[in-house]
Amino acid sequence: MERATSSIPLENDLEVLVNFLREVMKPRALAATLPKCDKSSNLALVDCVVLARAFDFLAKTASGSNEDAVGENSFRNASLISLLSNIFLQLIMVFFQNKKQKSKSRLFKGLLYVLSTTKPGVDAYRVVIGAEQVGAPVDPKVEMMFTKMLELFCEAIPGALIQSYAFLVGSNQSNAAIFSLIVSVFTASFTATGISFNTDVDKNKRAHTPDFYGYVPDGAKKKVKVFMNMFLISACQLSAKVLACALCAVESGTIVAFYLK
Repeated sequence: MERATSSIPLENDLEVLVNFLREVMKPRALAATLPKCDKSSNLALVDCVVLARAFDFLAKTASGSNEDAVGENSFRNASLISLLSNIFLQLIMVFFQNKKQKSKSRLFKGLLYVLSTTKPGVDAYRVVIGAEQVGAPVDPKVEMMFTKMLELFCEAIPGALIQSYAFLVGSNQSNAAIFSLIVSVFTASFTATGISFNTDVDKNKRAHTPDFYGYVPDGAKKKVKVFMNMFLISACQLSAKVLACALCAVESGTIVAFYLK
């Protein structure tokens, strides 16, 4: 069977470039989510996030073009549903976070940030400057963590599952599809690792619950080493789970339910 090839449409070069730059520049504001070590290690981890965002965007663009070529609309629609569910839940979270604010402009801005997909960067900026939200149920750091969890469980992991299942049963088995699947798994693993890592290195949590938090050692090099090991373990585990679920789904949905139980 001849493999399909994919490419980004040339007539949309300007739009693709603008969206690409927008996605790549988001993680520059995510320095607050990284461990408070020296500047060199912070910059290295930020660059990893930039590369992950860039590769994820390009991979999904190329994969989407290939799906259009082979006509596999069902898989693309499933990915769209996961994206919309993530946006919908983030809108609900922003509403409850800002509904008690006297000025409604903050609520409207929060909703706009979600719809424009710039909320992760805005959350990180608020954490960087130490912003306080008077009357809000949670502080900016917790809100940022909830945002990343919604992205992980509503979009990243379902997206990897959909892509792996589409690769097994669909006609799109090109190199672009494989690359897109690998990048999706790595991006989800990086997000999950960041949530766990940032929670453990939080000074307040270590002070209040030292028996549970504080497993990550002090020191820039040690923190980066632990972070990378956590990322690799997470990527391997997620890859195995995603592939196993996809293989079970090919046979029967009941098998998937028993596997996940």
